[in-house]
This record gives sequence, structure tokens and C-alpha cells, in this order.
Amino acid sequence: MTDRTERDRTLARVRTTTAVTGIGALVAGSVLAGWLGHVAAADTTSSSTSTPTDSGGASTGTDDGLTAPDDPPGTAGGNSATSQPPVVSGGS
Repeated sequence: MTDRTERDRTLARVRTTTAVTGIGALVAGSVLAGWLGHVAAADTTSSSTSTPTDSGGASTGTDDGLTAPDDPPGTAGGNSATSQPPVVSGGS
């Protein structure tokens, strides 16, 4: 009789754990979907408005680090030989 009782307790624990895990996954998925929707809406809004610029035409908006610069490094001024320091190898 104790084997049957122990089995029932174990199954009850498994069912409870499975239910809690499933609810947690559902909540986490909903939060993630909501956050991604919020980010997509923010991107749509920010791309439809112009970014303020200073007198030189440079953007004064905040940089989120996810957008590429207008000019890749080393091409400022059109002469990459003078815009970057030379590569030095070796040394002691």
C-alpha cells in the first residue's frame, strides 16, 4: 500500500512541476513578445521622424550602437592613409 501512495505523491509532484514550468514559460514568452512588439513599434516611430542634426549635418540623436556609421572607420576625409595611424608590428 505504501508503494501506491508514494507513486501518487511522485506523480502529483511531477504534475505540479510541469504545470508551474508551463505557466512560467507562457508568461516569459508573453513578456518577450510584448517587448519585441514595443521595440518594433519604437523603431517604426523613430524611422518615420527625422533625426535632429547640428550645423555640420552630424546627427545629435542618441546612438543605440545598432546602426552602422555613415562612413566606415578609416574613410573620414576620403584618405584612409592619413585618417588612421600606421600598423606597427614586432617591437621589443
